[in-house]
Amino acid sequence: MIVPIHNPFKGKLRVFGFAPSSGKTLWKVLELEQELAKTCEGLPFEVIGVFSDNPDSQAIKIAKQYNFPHVSLDIRGYYR
Repeated sequence: MIVPIHNPFKGKLRVFGFAPSSGKTLWKVLELEQELAKTCEGLPFEVIGVFSDNPDSQAIKIAKQYNFPHVSLDIRGYYR
């Protein structure tokens, strides 16, 4: 039996995503948001936060620009 992780009748899927330093993944999600918002089904998810492994990453800069909550952990510094 397949059990869905999200029930659209309970609202949008809330996404807290990992974004690598380049921010490319976050940009793709934002582009997808715009495309889906134009459809009759609407947008099934919302970005509620961003995590990056580099505090100086482009992803964190984008998160700040769009006022997304963001967290970063310098993973290389952590493992030193």
